[in-house]
Amino acid sequence: QSFATEKEKVSAHVSKALSLLEKMNIKDWTKLGEVPFSYYIEDKGQLMTGLIDLLLVNGDEYHIVDYKSDGNLDDSTIKSYAGQLEWYKKVVLELNPKASVKMSLLGTAQGKLIELEA
Repeated sequence: QSFATEKEKVSAHVSKALSLLEKMNIKDWTKLGEVPFSYYIEDKGQLMTGLIDLLLVNGDEYHIVDYKSDGNLDDSTIKSYAGQLEWYKKVVLELNPKASVKMSLLGTAQGKLIELEA
């Protein structure tokens, strides 16, 4: 594919993502993008590191949004990402044990926001 075609594809993904985020009731929330974290998994003796794509914060309320650019976010794909978001939730709860945490996948190809069960 040409650069122009890829640029159009990326632009469409970004437009869909921004449109979905605008529909969320987060105007007064703090928005943190690409939040780095380290989490030590004691029973395995492993250090996990990563980036949370978007962390929305309003007092003790947190909403983790993970961007996915894969084509179709069907049930099996959603389940495959659920574990990843559970780790992100553990990180947030480690920092704030009183936190209420929501988790969502934002499918940029489909323009779909899917809230996962907590």
